[in-house]
Amino acid sequence: MQRQAPVKDEHRATGTLIGGVAGGLLGSTIGGGKGKTVATVAGAAAGAYGGNQVQKSMQEKDVLTSTETRCKTVNTRSEKLVGYDVTYRLEGKQGTTRMSFDPGKQIPVRAGQLVLSPAESNK
Repeated sequence: MQRQAPVKDEHRATGTLIGGVAGGLLGSTIGGGKGKTVATVAGAAAGAYGGNQVQKSMQEKDVLTSTETRCKTVNTRSEKLVGYDVTYRLEGKQGTTRMSFDPGKQIPVRAGQLVLSPAESNK
């Protein structure tokens, strides 16, 4: 994004002053007597105006460039299987466990213990 840079010399005093001095010096080299004074004053006025306009033109070309990052929040919803909550009955007692795989209708039992991993249930 580009925008005009803030102006430091809002009234363009620098350009006006330098232009006025240069114009006055140039005007003082013309003519003699009262004509020289008139030429000096006219040169200073013209130089001041010219310097002001030159500075204005330069200030309008000063730009600031910046990069903007625009973010937005996106809410998404998803479902993920984390396991199977299984209720079982073993030796007359009811229990609950979470399994990483679907055990089907029955959970294998080995040595009086539930087989809760898929690798063990296939043996």
